[in-house]
Amino acid sequence: MRENVTAQVSGRPEDWTIDASVGSPWSVVITAPSGERFEGAGIDLFQALKAARLPLDERGILLCCNGARINAHPSGLTSSQGGDMVYLNHRWRPAGRRDLRYVFGPAPARKIATVAEQDRFWEEFADTTGISWTMYLNPVRWFYLAAQSLRGRK
Repeated sequence: MRENVTAQVSGRPEDWTIDASVGSPWSVVITAPSGERFEGAGIDLFQALKAARLPLDERGILLCCNGARINAHPSGLTSSQGGDMVYLNHRWRPAGRRDLRYVFGPAPARKIATVAEQDRFWEEFADTTGISWTMYLNPVRWFYLAAQSLRGRK
């Protein structure tokens, strides 16, 4: 599959392409307008994209797609299905269907991070999402759970 994506190069947007191949391992090839290629492989498309982005990070180039958002990460299920969908995780509420995005879909440059920043966010996020009695003190969580419950009664 081939996707067009915007990259921020020295603060300027450029049109790049992503070619992804399915299988084991999954692979991603990111191509610059100059023809330069950046390749990555992984257990799913998300991991392959991260591997291909590493050399871009070293050059200060940010790929403006959902898979490069700081809070993007696939669930176990989406990863087992190829990782072409990622959840946009939030510290203040659980991720749901509305947070599910296509990994190569467009994303605003202000939401993009390097692979290291993305990994750091995920480690901190995973450490803080365990079940704890303090989560029941958060009024936003109660409101969210009530809204989800009412939405399910349609």
